Amino acid sequence: MNIGRIKPPEDFQADADAIFMLRRELNGIVNELHKPRSFGFSLYEAVSRAEQYSDYPDCIAFSSKQITKLTSQQYSQWGDLCDKLSVAVLSCGGVYNHALQEYRNQYYSQSVKAAVEEKLTEYQNALSDLKEVARQIACVFGLGEIKTYMQYRML
Repeated sequence: MNIGRIKPPEDFQADADAIFMLRRELNGIVNELHKPRSFGFSLYEAVSRAEQYSDYPDCIAFSSKQITKLTSQQYSQWGDLCDKLSVAVLSCGGVYNHALQEYRNQYYSQSVKAAVEEKLTEYQNALSDLKEVARQIACVFGLGEIKTYMQYRML
């Protein structure tokens, strides 16, 4: 029964125009989703990257101010810092039972780094001096090489 019902060409044109306008609107939305933003990538890429870390919702949080001011260069720097941190963590074997696990200084700066380096250099020099003096004493008394902490204490 429906075979005999044929639409007039004007109806087809109206449908085609509506579909064309809808397609144009959707293409505009897709273009906006894929347009690079001030932070260096598109909204689509940002959502994709956020989805990678959806299993860790409380891991890292950024304020809206940080997100607004984010640049492509800053994002790259943050990524590089995360990579370096990851390598450092793998090199150290993690925090659990690490020798510095009790270190609680929350305010790290270049001056703190310089002070620590200076103290470590002083410590290294003192150890070298101790080894040399111990070697000389061991030589005078005909002792063997001093190797362990207990041997140093006894000496």
